Amino acid sequence: MTTSLSSCPKCGAQVLQPSDSCVQCGVIFAKIRPESAALKGAAEWSPATAIATTRCDSCGMPGPVANAEFRQHIGAFVMRFQKSVAGDLCEGCVSSYFWRFTAVTTLVGWCGVISIFMAPIFVVLNIVNFAKAKSALSRMTPATAGAMRPR
Repeated sequence: MTTSLSSCPKCGAQVLQPSDSCVQCGVIFAKIRPESAALKGAAEWSPATAIATTRCDSCGMPGPVANAEFRQHIGAFVMRFQKSVAGDLCEGCVSSYFWRFTAVTTLVGWCGVISIFMAPIFVVLNIVNFAKAKSALSRMTPATAGAMRPR
């Protein structure tokens, strides 16, 4: 087996072939062999001919991800506590963070003068971000999950 250099379709870094992932950006290349129907006539496999999938920023699992941000707000009468998570998240992490952060914000987010206004805003933002992320994830099929868009 010979080794060669090719560039990553996401970040453009040089990747030593054969390779399963890019060491620079962490993209995992689904191995598509030239014998497959999609690549008949291709000379050899390279990252440019592979479908790239990315990893979830939270759990690290490869697969389809969507960019999302969720916020949690806890009001403590004279103090406020905020927490947020943002990044490319898988379907499981999107649901987990949405329900956990939104439930805490709904239950104890309103205790305090400023918190009366901040908690409802955070709940609405979480709902909008959840809907956007779920919509993006539902449009992805296994063949297009994480596929790179041309720039």
